[in-house]
Amino acid sequence: MGINLRSSVPQPGIGQLFEVEVTVEAETDSPVDTVQVYLDFDPSILRVVEIKFGAPLEVVLQSGFDNLEGQVDYAAGTLGDSVLAPFTLVSLKFEAINRTGPSGTLLQFAPLIAPRETKAIEAGNNHLGILSPLILVIQ
Repeated sequence: MGINLRSSVPQPGIGQLFEVEVTVEAETDSPVDTVQVYLDFDPSILRVVEIKFGAPLEVVLQSGFDNLEGQVDYAAGTLGDSVLAPFTLVSLKFEAINRTGPSGTLLQFAPLIAPRETKAIEAGNNHLGILSPLILVIQ
């Protein structure tokens, strides 16, 4: 089980719009019925333009972003059966607004501290696995 970040453009240019998909690696032995994701980013480098929810978690519980603080908050669940296969939870559209050096900038999961704690839940049990940040180099 894991929650991953994947960019449509690993090295966007200034002013370029690009998407980052938040994918959940649900499996038969680690199903999920609710996922909440909290991301942090450098607001001097990136700006969120749009949040598009995915499937199969059809009930959006939280959806928002703050471009001043550099935060994205998203949670969704299902009233149906738990999900047993990988899926895209949400797609985030960003705009690159400043260059980075060659080391890039991080789009990362917030520290695992309530209330902004990323979780992958099934029947009340957290099945959260590895969370890895996404490094973006803005040209």
